[in-house]
Amino acid sequence: METRFKIINNENFSYSHVKLSLEAGEGIVLSKGEELISLLPERSEREVLLAFTVDKRYRGDQKLPIRAVLRAGNVILASEDLGLTWEKSGIPSWLLPVLGGVIVFVFLAVLSRRISVVPRVPTKTPSETRIDPLYSTLSDTTRNRYLPVRKIGEGGMGIVYEAKDTVLGRRVALKVMKDEISLRRRERERFLREARIAAQLRHPNIIMIHDVIEDGSGRICLVFEYLDGEDLESIIQREGAIKPDRAVYYVEGILDALSYAHGRGVIHRDMKSSNVMVLRDGGIKVLDFGIARVETDTLYTISGVTSGTPAYMAPEQHEGKEVDARTDIYGVGVIFYEMLTGDLPFRGPDLFIQKQRMGFKKPTELNSSLPSWVDEIVTWCLQPDPSNRPQSAEELMREIKKWGG
Repeated sequence: METRFKIINNENFSYSHVKLSLEAGEGIVLSKGEELISLLPERSEREVLLAFTVDKRYRGDQKLPIRAVLRAGNVILASEDLGLTWEKSGIPSWLLPVLGGVIVFVFLAVLSRRISVVPRVPTKTPSETRIDPLYSTLSDTTRNRYLPVRKIGEGGMGIVYEAKDTVLGRRVALKVMKDEISLRRRERERFLREARIAAQLRHPNIIMIHDVIEDGSGRICLVFEYLDGEDLESIIQREGAIKPDRAVYYVEGILDALSYAHGRGVIHRDMKSSNVMVLRDGGIKVLDFGIARVETDTLYTISGVTSGTPAYMAPEQHEGKEVDARTDIYGVGVIFYEMLTGDLPFRGPDLFIQKQRMGFKKPTELNSSLPSWVDEIVTWCLQPDPSNRPQSAEELMREIKKWGG
């Protein structure tokens, strides 16, 4: 039985294209295979394609690097075409074992550096090969200065890595723009705005930005200080409710940062527990000013545009109305409730209605050991009408210090 092979390159490459070809019984040759795989937007798609190329599943113990040529099933993965001229012509099935042997020989020869079939690429560090394809697509200049240590996390706009700055000899957090963001002008601008806003804010409780890189690959990378700690959401998920005195300490640190930011006309707009880092030394850092609004900025104050995380959003955000410092206060109220009870005040599909009706259980109903004043603070912060909330971070701070400070 013959297998018809297609050469797939950057011009006609997509996951659905590859999948349909395989389902139709056609073989495929991926020219510049590593580069193509890195273009897949979803990690699951990359893993499926890799499964085709390495005997149905990738075995980490084999440590098979994706280099010159690998073949399995009906997929051939190549760093470049290597003179393959199959195009759409059929290959007799009896020739496949011979071809496979030749490919293995070429592959081993490349590894041993006895012959040079593909252009020499910069040697990757062991940690780099374990992260994901996105980092490997950055320019040599960026990768040589910032050596990857591990992947820290991933958001809608970028992936964050711990890296070592080889010039200054310090640990940093490198936020790399995703492919789909780099292609959209508005989202690209939002990514840059995070850098510009963070650069304005110099406060011990706000993450500091060191540099912005417009990489030769077309992506933007933000270089932040490296934070040795854990985000508040993870702590709550692991430990459950936090003791009141500790929760008060964290809230005071958050409010101190917001007071500073608000004083400079910056509204965070996405206050949530995952955007608060608790450092090993006990300090607090507020993160991710990616959707923050500067009061003089008109681009992101369009009526009807909703930004934020639904469970933490103030009612005015759900409605796409104007936001101000009191919007961030609402988010702090949700975080305080979450710390005291180990749960969110609002859950389910009808969040906006719940918030309008203030349909949440008071913290003392869920934890009878809590002092009664925490109910008053939470209820004050979660008022649906901004005029009935604390009017500033300073006002809320004074009231918390009065009762729990």
